[in-house]
Amino acid sequence: MSLFGQSIPFKQSFPMLATLKATVWIRPFGSLEQNPQERHYALRNPPGEYIQCQKKGCTNGGWAIGTVIRDMIIKRETHRKVEGKCNGKQWVVGPNYRDCVTHFTAEIELTYKPETVKVAG
Repeated sequence: MSLFGQSIPFKQSFPMLATLKATVWIRPFGSLEQNPQERHYALRNPPGEYIQCQKKGCTNGGWAIGTVIRDMIIKRETHRKVEGKCNGKQWVVGPNYRDCVTHFTAEIELTYKPETVKVAG
């Protein structure tokens, strides 16, 4: 994760999280692919800002899972299933590129640390 261009450890970026459990399915040949790649993330091995596209020929590709996690935290959500498409371009022929067809599906579960309320006194 990064804040103002500075890289910050995940736990430091999201100190309110008690647990994170995320499974991401990656389908390099599109959303109908039957046997997707599967990746698992937790607080001890969190995802980065992006899940990188592994498709050969894809440039600058990936999916912004960090945006999803931040949105969940803002809304105090504990579970979300979400889908997304690679934001990269794939080389076709000569100087021609097309949108990459890699498809991402994620199931994310978050739990939060209890909020402490300071009492004036």
